[in-house]
Amino acid sequence: MSRKKKNQAKGEHTVIGKGTIINGDITSDAAIIRVDGEVRGGIDTKGDLVVGVGGIVRGNVTAAELVLGGEILGDVVVSYKVDIEAKGKLTGDITTHLLAIDENAVIQGKVTMITEEPAAKQAETAPESTEAVAE
Repeated sequence: MSRKKKNQAKGEHTVIGKGTIINGDITSDAAIIRVDGEVRGGIDTKGDLVVGVGGIVRGNVTAAELVLGGEILGDVVVSYKVDIEAKGKLTGDITTHLLAIDENAVIQGKVTMITEEPAAKQAETAPESTEAVAE
């Protein structure tokens, strides 16, 4: 089972709805945080972050995976993958292992690619032990 499916199976979701404004930093262990409103502060999560179209984050972001359809004004550190959709806009630096950018997406900043595979991803892809037992 992929890391994403494991997180979704936990059912731990935090949603910041359209029209909602959060002033201050957010720290969360939720599997998925979705921002359709506005966060005026940073987001630090061990799970995934989705910034929907119309959603905005005014602060630095740390997450396992990021899907950006809205806007982030701040630096982004993502251990696995950043996916910037067509209406996504990022003003800040990106540090990540994988990066996907749709046509018409906007990035204003520096991109640093992590060459080592994240520890969580390595654990998923590691072969199971096939140790033989001598009798």
